Amino acid sequence: MTIRVLVADDHAQSRALVAELLEEAGFDVCAQAATGDSAASQAVEHRPDVALLDIRMPGDGISAARRIAAALPDTRILMLTVSADSDDVLDALHAGAQGYILKGATPEEIVDAVRAVHEGAAVIAPAVAPTVLREIRRTRDRHLRIAAGTSVPLTEREWKILQLLDEGETTTAIASALFVAPVTVRSHILALNRKLEVRDRGEAVALFRSQRPGTSYDVASNVEAESTRDAER
Repeated sequence: MTIRVLVADDHAQSRALVAELLEEAGFDVCAQAATGDSAASQAVEHRPDVALLDIRMPGDGISAARRIAAALPDTRILMLTVSADSDDVLDALHAGAQGYILKGATPEEIVDAVRAVHEGAAVIAPAVAPTVLREIRRTRDRHLRIAAGTSVPLTEREWKILQLLDEGETTTAIASALFVAPVTVRSHILALNRKLEVRDRGEAVALFRSQRPGTSYDVASNVEAESTRDAER
């Protein structure tokens, strides 16, 4: 059976070259997209076996991966990107990607990666493999026990946000430190609240601080002040 592939990349020339490469290797490129939103909608329409996604495109390839993984659990997701950034690697894997390769890969490596991911294998570029290994090791130390008694694992980014909140940093400062928009930080904090089963960021930081002590400022008053500043922006 021919493997059907969606190719998403905002650079038309790169997208065309990858599509041509895959077609010459015997794959059926059933759809192409230039944005994350288009990739997600095209995936739902065409139901590819593999979605090959760039990260740095309008609408965000990681967001597209998350939407595709939720809507099409049988579609395998492979990231093809220039980014070897550890946050991108980990965010992509947490979003549902089964593979992560870099645009410097050879044509043979790209073809092999698509085929391997389709067969159920996990494919990680050698250049980013150390990041994944470090994440596995660190995950053991990034758990918080919630009120229900369950030990909840946190991602590196979630842990970093809690650390920065615990240090008294504002949403804007956290966004700058993580190279994301403030609205993205607020979204992460809302997700953390749900994950930790707390009502607000104050309770999240208090929970974090109770298990990871080390700051001396008043958590409740600091977070209340930060929430007020956010509301005024």
